[in-house]
Amino acid sequence: MTIRRRLRSILWRTPVEQEVREEISHHRDLRTRDLIDRGWSPDAARADAARRVAGMEATLTRLGTERDRGFGRREWLEEFRQDVGFALRQARRQPGFTLAAVLTLALGIGATTTIFSVVHAVVLSPFPFPDPDRVLAAYTTWKGQPGNTSVGNYAYIRERATTVDPLAAAQFANFNLADDDNPERVSGIRATWTYFQVFGIPPLLGRTFSTNEDQPGRAQVVVLGHGLWQRRYGGDRDVLGRDTRINNETFRIIGVMPPAFDAVADGAQLWVPI
Repeated sequence: MTIRRRLRSILWRTPVEQEVREEISHHRDLRTRDLIDRGWSPDAARADAARRVAGMEATLTRLGTERDRGFGRREWLEEFRQDVGFALRQARRQPGFTLAAVLTLALGIGATTTIFSVVHAVVLSPFPFPDPDRVLAAYTTWKGQPGNTSVGNYAYIRERATTVDPLAAAQFANFNLADDDNPERVSGIRATWTYFQVFGIPPLLGRTFSTNEDQPGRAQVVVLGHGLWQRRYGGDRDVLGRDTRINNETFRIIGVMPPAFDAVADGAQLWVPI
C-alpha cells in the first residue's frame, strides 16, 4: 500500500506552478463574470480582474511549494514509522532469518568499508606534500620494461638535467636493527641527501642528512620513520643523538619524520645515505 501510494503521489501529483495558474485563472474568471453582472463592460471587467490578481503567482507558488514540502516530510515520517514497525514485527516472527540478514549486512558493510579504505588511501587521498603533480619518478628502461638506474646513469642525468630540481636517487633495502637485546629486520631506503627536498616535508624531530654526510665513509647517520620511532623507541624525543646498530655498524639517529611521510615512504621505516 505504501509503495502504491508513493508512486501515485509522484506520478499523478499536479505541479505547484500549474495548480497556481489554474487557481488564479479561476478567480480571474469569477471576478470578471461578477463585474459584468454588475454592469461593467467585458473589457473593463477583465482588466480589473487581471489587476487584482497581478503579482500573486510568485507568492502562491512559494506557499504551495512549502505546503508540499511539509506534506511530503510528514508522509515520509509516517511511512518510515510504519516500515520500522513492520520490520520489527517480522524480525520477531523469524529470528533465524533476521540473524542471517544481520550477518550478511555486517559482512557486506565490512568488506565495502575495507575496499573503500584501500581505494581511498591508494587512489583518492591526495599526497601529503606540496605540488604532487610536479613530483615525478624517473627510471631507465630495458627491453621496454622499467628498470633500475645505475650510479653512472644517475650521475650523468644529475649533471645534465635542467628541467628537474631537485633530483634524488633512492634504493629500497632491508636492514638489521640491533641496538638492544631485541634485534629485528626492517625495510628502509638508501637515499641521496636531496631525497627529502623532493617532497618538501620537514622532519618532526631533528633534521635529515646533509650533502657532507652523503659521502663514502661518512654515511653513518639515520633518519627514523614515525612508526618505527613510536614502536621501538616509545616516541622518546630524546632519541636524537643516540647511537644504534644497523647491519652491525654504528649509526647516529639525527631525525624523525612525521606520520604524513608514511604515505611517501611506501613501507620504509628508516633512511640512510646512499
